[in-house]
Amino acid sequence: MSSLVDQISAAGLADRFLNDRQLAELLGGSDARRYGLVNRALKDGSLIRLKRGCYVLARRYRRDPVHPFAVAQNLVPGSYISFETALSFRGWVPEAVFVTASVSPGRNSPDYSTPGFGTISHHPQAIND
Repeated sequence: MSSLVDQISAAGLADRFLNDRQLAELLGGSDARRYGLVNRALKDGSLIRLKRGCYVLARRYRRDPVHPFAVAQNLVPGSYISFETALSFRGWVPEAVFVTASVSPGRNSPDYSTPGFGTISHHPQAIND
């Protein structure tokens, strides 16, 4: 187990999503030291990068598994699960859904391929002018 995982677990943040600001407050020290700890944890698989500046601990270091819906909402704050993903979750469509679809505020629609959580797509919210 890496030093970063030890410090995150000791702070009680093992089951949370972490961003760069939280890691800076938790680890202290210089940016180079934090960068080295994060890179080491990414290489040994104890930390998973969801996107630049957004991380989660690997499954073996967490008490509870991470739901892909929580990942989707954390990738784009203010987004919500919709479309066939929501219908499939409630059992209203018989087909398998392989992409977590989300509606997000704003005009861009980023897609993320996250390790262990699959493909997550965000679609812009329709706004009437």
